[in-house]
Amino acid sequence: MLQKLISILALTGITLTACAPAAATVPIDTPADNQSATTAATAAPPESTDTPEPEVVILGLSRVFSSLPLYIAIEEGYFAEQNIIVEVTEFESANVMLPVLAAGELDVATGSLNSSLFNLVAQEPGVKIAADKGYSDPEGCQTNAVIARRDLLESGAFEDAQRVLSLVYSLSLTSPTSYIVDSWLHENHGLTLEELNTNLLPQAAVIDAFNTGAIDVAVVVEPSLSQVLAATDTEIWLTYEGYLDQISSGLVMYGPGLVQDNRELGQRFMVGYLKGVRQYLQGPTDRNLEIAAEIFDFEADFLRGICWAAVRPDGRIDYAATLPWQEWELAAGRIDRIVTEAELWDPAFVEYAASMLGE
Repeated sequence: MLQKLISILALTGITLTACAPAAATVPIDTPADNQSATTAATAAPPESTDTPEPEVVILGLSRVFSSLPLYIAIEEGYFAEQNIIVEVTEFESANVMLPVLAAGELDVATGSLNSSLFNLVAQEPGVKIAADKGYSDPEGCQTNAVIARRDLLESGAFEDAQRVLSLVYSLSLTSPTSYIVDSWLHENHGLTLEELNTNLLPQAAVIDAFNTGAIDVAVVVEPSLSQVLAATDTEIWLTYEGYLDQISSGLVMYGPGLVQDNRELGQRFMVGYLKGVRQYLQGPTDRNLEIAAEIFDFEADFLRGICWAAVRPDGRIDYAATLPWQEWELAAGRIDRIVTEAELWDPAFVEYAASMLGE
């Protein structure tokens, strides 16, 4: 289930020993006997200053483009500046990380809002959202979208309820984009997501599935979104706009090790992360493209042209933006209750980082 791909050991402890040289013997005249006397000035005992041992943070990542600020922070040594060694474990699915995070086997995990997270934080006070990792900006470009075959969109197929039900959709039932599709179905045809014919595919399989006719609609995220649109006869059908504006579609989450046991380490990790965010927000600079090309195995020219997700430089999330989705999950019976803001996220870590970095 887990594949440990990267172990970044960015810092080693350095012991510095400062020794003052012995002072020279200096002749001093004494008035009493006019004799030359010597006074030896001896050095103070050597003082040893030890750099504290670096602390390890185990980070769970999915290799999606919104994780680039974390990769930047690692590559640029921003965590090392905080005396932190980051050990990365990569996961195919963000949902797989949640129980591992709750068990304390990860210190930090990345992912998105979903019913599993709402249920977990309602029961486990040691798991909290710590920071935003990408949000829905109505004025920005689209990093997450529901795309469909162009011929379906041009023929008006989505205006016919029976035609809608006949299509094959690659999407989950509990993601932010699932909420969008379900809302559209209800508003336009009185249908629900559960009535659709779904076949969730890995992002890497979507191009072939569209080109062979195996699927008609899919949820795709960058950098795969730009790649799929270029390689298939598809167009964007639905986006977050008008449904989940301002919601954090990407998250940095802390487990009990940082929320309860070592909050000071969590604060330092957040300083490193937000430094990575601020460099990321400079956009497709040569250095950012160099890091992204290495991590995602795409050409820099391709990455320069894709949508770079909006990430809040202060790391804060908009709790109010989660409420429509929580209410939808509650109505569907996938969560037991609406979780409070205090249960869902802990702003103290980003507040500390902002105080260190400046707003």
